[in-house]
Amino acid sequence: MLAQARSVVFATQRACETARLLTQDECRNAFRNAAAEFDDNAPQSRSRSDCESHFGRCMISFAGSPARAGAVGSMRFAPQMRGVEVQVRSGRDKVAVPLLASQHPVVTFSGRPVTRLQDGRSARQQHQAQARWEEFLTRPAEPAPGASTPAFDEAEPSGEGEVPSFPVPKHRLPKLIDP
Repeated sequence: MLAQARSVVFATQRACETARLLTQDECRNAFRNAAAEFDDNAPQSRSRSDCESHFGRCMISFAGSPARAGAVGSMRFAPQMRGVEVQVRSGRDKVAVPLLASQHPVVTFSGRPVTRLQDGRSARQQHQAQARWEEFLTRPAEPAPGASTPAFDEAEPSGEGEVPSFPVPKHRLPKLIDP
């Protein structure tokens, strides 16, 4: 019979060390490895408002940006990392996973081991994660199951002088404004 994995969430490395569930080295590895996993897989947006519209809270990102390599580049924003979840399957099988302020189905993280430092970043993986995110952003919005969008002539104004309005996805606004 397999033992059930348990997980513990830490907001800071200091909180991890204080809890004494992991050694100091394991806490350090957990946070450094989770930060590397985050940098490899968290999408970046060109503006804080675009990022926050999907994730609620965002921060300035330097992962994979031209500024990180020493070149002049534009500011980028990534979802805010709120802490690290450590999944303990056994004494030697412990994995650190970054936690976002708000989860999103397109953004996934693999765990990295806590027992050894594995904080390397992959430009290839960053590029693939960003490509998945940009593909998601360009997909047409899908209505919720069972929901239907009324045609313009089906909706009636709610009061005299009011005109009905319909939500327009952000990615379609430029097409409506610029002919």
